[in-house]
Amino acid sequence: GMSMFLGDIVAQGIIHRSVQRNGRNQAIANGEPDAHSSAPHCKLNLMEAGRVALLGALWRAPNQILWYKLVDAQWPGASLVVSLKKTAITQALFSPYINATMMFGE
Repeated sequence: GMSMFLGDIVAQGIIHRSVQRNGRNQAIANGEPDAHSSAPHCKLNLMEAGRVALLGALWRAPNQILWYKLVDAQWPGASLVVSLKKTAITQALFSPYINATMMFGE
């Protein structure tokens, strides 16, 4: 949950800076006189970050724990071949599922 919260805060900051920079560049291109002034400070959406943290703690983390227990039980060991199998299975089956549920859960 905490890593998802912090990740969302960082993502909000990156998006805000990108929007700020693009807006300033557009204003400069349009010749607006105050285009070179600094833009307003970013206001973080803590409710959004909290929702993402709850979704991570109550949905994603339990799913990942169960998934990796299943994969470890099915393919025990940590050799290179076994690790590559686990990675391929996870990327092919689990990643689309968990990413889709995270996108639609927000």
